Amino acid sequence: MILFKSISAGASALFYGLFFNSPKKSTYGNFITGTVGMFVYYIFFVKLETKFVPLVISSFTIGLMAELLARICKFPATVYLVPSLIPQVPGLAMFRTMQGLAMQNLDAVLSNALDTLISATALALGIVLSTIFSKSINRVRMKSRKYKR
Repeated sequence: MILFKSISAGASALFYGLFFNSPKKSTYGNFITGTVGMFVYYIFFVKLETKFVPLVISSFTIGLMAELLARICKFPATVYLVPSLIPQVPGLAMFRTMQGLAMQNLDAVLSNALDTLISATALALGIVLSTIFSKSINRVRMKSRKYKR
């Protein structure tokens, strides 16, 4: 079941990439990044039974893969990052928050809004951490090249 959901997320990332007019060469990278990101999420979700940490780890993984594919394929990292993160966006919680607002159900609004906020924060934190990690590795590589000459 986890494998099917992961492959479905990869297909979703692939089609979102096509929808956003990503270069055709990036479609396989979108599929792989989306699949691996969701697989990592489900593995950690089963182990930890919480949403925050698995979302941070999976978005960190997606961010690292996007940076790596960007260097290999000479495309911006956002070509891989955005379509691969969309399957992890908490759309149902956002919908239920808006539905609770329309129905004036404050309990539903607060619980779903909190879930949405936590999930969005986890995704953003993972992206930021992967970007910082990637930039620091590049900085170390540049310094080591500079001192070897």
